[in-house]
Amino acid sequence: MTTRLPHDPYMDLVHAELSDLGIWPIGFRTDDPDGQELDATFEFRDEAVSEDEWPDGVYLSWTSSDGWALTDTGSSRTAYPLDLDPYAAPAAVATRAHARLAGTPDPAVGSTDWDLKEPIATSVNEWMDQRERV
Repeated sequence: MTTRLPHDPYMDLVHAELSDLGIWPIGFRTDDPDGQELDATFEFRDEAVSEDEWPDGVYLSWTSSDGWALTDTGSSRTAYPLDLDPYAAPAAVATRAHARLAGTPDPAVGSTDWDLKEPIATSVNEWMDQRERV
């Protein structure tokens, strides 16, 4: 049995929103690589990504400390923040990522608040607090 991490439900919702926009991630994982921080990574098919904008490839990432970013997969591994709240609504994350993957201007995403924002943030923070005490 695989243990679910506290941010897994959030990432499942972001995955669904990306898929609804026609961006089906080919790789999707959540992790706690150092036991002190949670992260998630979404990889995409080449046709979902503007080759002009991202010639070396790109992935969407989230960390409990930094929130959302697109990170190029070239030698620099530069992260480009999505300029959203770390717990932004899944539709807002997908909409912003979709535009940036295509190399188009950022669309307005409206309110980034949503019903599960506080419960998921609380769950992540409780997990991190528990890890700090270990």
